[in-house]
Amino acid sequence: MKFSPPIEIRDTDELIIMVKNADDYQADAVLLAKEELSRRNISQSNLDSRYNELEEEDEKEFKETMNKKATEDYTNFEKIMMIIFWFSELRYGWGLKSEGYTTKAKKRIRLIGIGIALYLLILFISYIYEQAFHPKG
Repeated sequence: MKFSPPIEIRDTDELIIMVKNADDYQADAVLLAKEELSRRNISQSNLDSRYNELEEEDEKEFKETMNKKATEDYTNFEKIMMIIFWFSELRYGWGLKSEGYTTKAKKRIRLIGIGIALYLLILFISYIYEQAFHPKG
């Protein structure tokens, strides 16, 4: 059976992942990957240790990504736009915390609150202005 790209030209790490996660691949591909690793003189102990290294690298990369997400912030322009257009922000963005963007989730709530307060202040000032300079009667 032919695979694209061919098993023979694939990276050794990719072949190791295929063999260790055999349930995720076609049985023929896993068999060919085992044969290719054998041709490359990769022993079972080397395969296991390299797979563990790949798992550790993947875990480390995942943690770095999650830490980056947790501290990611909005740009100043985005903050201003969220304050001005707070009403459109109410439609989406509620899943930020569950996606790991904890800083953005907290700031989003604050910025929406500032936007609401700013609009209420403008309405209050307009009302006072109207009462002061255009009295009824």
